[in-house]
Amino acid sequence: MIGNPFRGSGIVVVEVDNNEKCIYNKVQKNDSYSIECGNLMAKMSMYTDLPTPPVEPMYNSDYEPFEAIGYVVIGAYDGSAEEKQNPHYHTATDTPDLINWNYLNSVTKMVLATIFTLNKY
Repeated sequence: MIGNPFRGSGIVVVEVDNNEKCIYNKVQKNDSYSIECGNLMAKMSMYTDLPTPPVEPMYNSDYEPFEAIGYVVIGAYDGSAEEKQNPHYHTATDTPDLINWNYLNSVTKMVLATIFTLNKY
């Protein structure tokens, strides 16, 4: 979900595991580390042409099963599923020619910078 900035302005959203109302948040004791890592990821946008991303609670995501068994999860999300901003979302018409490669490159740099920084700890 990082192929096209459907929220406009090239914004990517960093999702963190701190939604106490979400039925998928099974392991709340790791939420604080998720928030810390998510805030770090948002800071890593300094290595890209992305604006500093908003950090928001995740909800009903495909990484929630990992959270349910205790993994700390964070995510980068282009916002395209919200309000049906992407008519190709989860359809056969979602083809590679729709990818914004510059945006994808920037989000990938942000994620990699996060991983490299976390490896230092």
